[in-house]
Amino acid sequence: KFMRKATGVTIHIVKCGEFKTWLAIWDEEGTSRLMKQEIEHRISLDTNEKESSITWIFVHNGATRLWSFKFETKEQLKECVRKMRIAMWEKGRQEDFKRQPEEDQAAIDGGEDPMDEEYSSEDEDDEEVYEMQKKQFRARFDDKKTSDQKNSHLAVGMATDRAFVLRGSQIGVFKGGKDKDDVSFVTRINEVRDTRGNLFSPEKAFLHDKDTKMILMAPGD
Repeated sequence: KFMRKATGVTIHIVKCGEFKTWLAIWDEEGTSRLMKQEIEHRISLDTNEKESSITWIFVHNGATRLWSFKFETKEQLKECVRKMRIAMWEKGRQEDFKRQPEEDQAAIDGGEDPMDEEYSSEDEDDEEVYEMQKKQFRARFDDKKTSDQKNSHLAVGMATDRAFVLRGSQIGVFKGGKDKDDVSFVTRINEVRDTRGNLFSPEKAFLHDKDTKMILMAPGD
């Protein structure tokens, strides 16, 4: 569950070197830094336009946490997300965004959700496969319903060809193929429970550490 760390804080996106950009959050007075983190794909950035907020994974001293920042306006949200997308693209590609053709810049600016894992310039084919698989899973499952439950969230891995579909207190695991209809069921995770053993229905899932770990958020967290 999220706990309020501070109010009146500011978020800064700072380029600290070639293809390296940091996110930092400072207190209201600007005298104390609450956290800093290099921006890369593995932070699993998630955008909530309705709440004008972002959520991402922060790993420090072996502990994994979810951080969330709420903006005052949707314009501030969009500008911050834009800068973070560019930073992740530059980190993964090891290329200068400003040197790309205008049409490529527009595609990156308006792209879909960032990938969950970092990739290098040698992994271009992997990126294309990932995007294909993500569209494939969404086309198959986004609107699919059962009698009393519907799919609430889809998390697609990049390090593997697996997709995790949240439905109530269950998680369906699927494997993708070459086209949108080539999707096969792998297994089902039943009765998702928190650390206290209480059954709950996760609202969102964040894959990280090359798809070997998942953070689940309960409604209202």
